[in-house]
Amino acid sequence: MALANGYNLLVVDLEEKSTGVRELLEPLVLRTDGLIVSARIPKDVVDWLAELDKPVAFLGQPERQGVVSVGMDSVEVASLLAGYLAQQGFTRIGYVGYPRAAWNVERLRGLHAVLDPAGIELMEFNAEEPTSEAGERVAAKVLLRSDRPQAVIGCNDLVAIGLMTQARALGFRIPEDVAFAGIDNIPTSRYVTPALTTVDVFSEATGEAVMKQIISMVTDQPPSDELRRQPLLIVRDSAKRVSGDDIPAKAEELSKIRRVGQVVGSGGCSYNKGSGSQWRALPKDFPPISTVPGYFYSWRDFGFGGVTRGRKALCSPRAVFGYLSLCGDESRRRGHTKS
Repeated sequence: MALANGYNLLVVDLEEKSTGVRELLEPLVLRTDGLIVSARIPKDVVDWLAELDKPVAFLGQPERQGVVSVGMDSVEVASLLAGYLAQQGFTRIGYVGYPRAAWNVERLRGLHAVLDPAGIELMEFNAEEPTSEAGERVAAKVLLRSDRPQAVIGCNDLVAIGLMTQARALGFRIPEDVAFAGIDNIPTSRYVTPALTTVDVFSEATGEAVMKQIISMVTDQPPSDELRRQPLLIVRDSAKRVSGDDIPAKAEELSKIRRVGQVVGSGGCSYNKGSGSQWRALPKDFPPISTVPGYFYSWRDFGFGGVTRGRKALCSPRAVFGYLSLCGDESRRRGHTKS
């Protein structure tokens, strides 16, 4: 769009920063005809930009009236998703947010606006960054608890996909045991298994609309009327309510295992990634060996460590994914206890 109209486009990643934003933007003010700025910046920077003698359009909704902005209403986006999950009959919903982002507060406001009047509990968690890897890291904290959410909303599709990936590794069925939903409708969201329920915020169309707007401002043309787009709920299999009795939380089983030490070889507890030995310390109804690494992450995060020959047994996933043996000789059995 910019090149087609004879303009060069300079891109600066503000990285959702809360400090140093103005210092990054000041050089661009001197070198450009106009600015398109994410609304996810501190209010004082928005006020400064609004007073400049230069065309400025915001991508998103800044906390200031009287400025030109193009984008979605984050409150409406979250409300749309919350309404669908409430209709599905979920009574305990988790939200994994990204508190560094300005839109996070608006998303929470939209969720509470729908869920609170319906008496639906909203459980709040935070991801370290808005990525799939961060979703995987926080999954154990979200899921391995006696009051785990029946459905979990990721602050974006990437976080939701990371949560789903680790949920499967922990042995949860989706959506039978726990449902998931995201926001953005990135292309990958339809190809994961199960396909991810999400909200389409029309990122590409919004980018095109804000570019039209800034070109109109720079050339003193009548402004575009494409200032707002309505979000679209995309219903897929990851968040469809499955009838039947609620499956007991696996955290309750995990919490029973306090310590693992030496046990007899025949009924022992040994895990060797190469040989695929069974992990006999797990409850008999736990999933196959392929899910074991996920439980080690859970034990690590929640402090369920063990001791063998005076040493920590479950100290890090690095030990797990190589070779870890907790078996003593067959004549000795000690330390395997349940509370």
